[in-house]
Amino acid sequence: MVATERGGAPAFTEWHALEALRRISLGEAGRLSLSSDLGIGEASARTLLDRLEREGLVVRTKRGRSLTEKGAAVLKALTSITTLRPCSLPQVKGFERCFLTVLPIRPPRELTEVYAIRDELVARGCRLSLIGYLEEGVIDFPGMPCELRSTIVSSITIDSPYDEGALIMVPEGCSRELIGAMVQLVHRDCSSLTPRFNEVVRGDPSA
Repeated sequence: MVATERGGAPAFTEWHALEALRRISLGEAGRLSLSSDLGIGEASARTLLDRLEREGLVVRTKRGRSLTEKGAAVLKALTSITTLRPCSLPQVKGFERCFLTVLPIRPPRELTEVYAIRDELVARGCRLSLIGYLEEGVIDFPGMPCELRSTIVSSITIDSPYDEGALIMVPEGCSRELIGAMVQLVHRDCSSLTPRFNEVVRGDPSA
């Protein structure tokens, strides 16, 4: 939905697309209001709305636009997995105020898996992150020095509906970048999600 066209990078991200769906569900998503509220140009807002319609997530009505059944399902599913919780790590520079999430994908036990998540964040402009995993109540951060790992584990509280997945922490200013990365990471690894989510996001009839 946010793929480039004609070689140009889109002026909006996964966060903008998700926020547009949310606002449309509330009846607050005209082109001008989206442009103003989301901080994107009118042309970009028009392109975003056109793509939402093309994907079958939004339909035009006499009163403006509304979500289709598929759009409502996508919004519900993505909202449930992109919930961020505030956290604080005063001992770690840059994380005095931060966000934490447990993403329901395969736990990144290997450094290569940690780097793949980090690269998604860096590509969006978030250069600071702490990445580990939650599995059967155990928290670990592969490759992290023991002292720092112990400090983080003793300082955070996990409040998540998922009992395993990637544990990601970013500075407070990286919330949009984190949500965008989460959407892409879920697309890569849907095996841990419900069949309904596979069907909605990927349109996979075999899910």
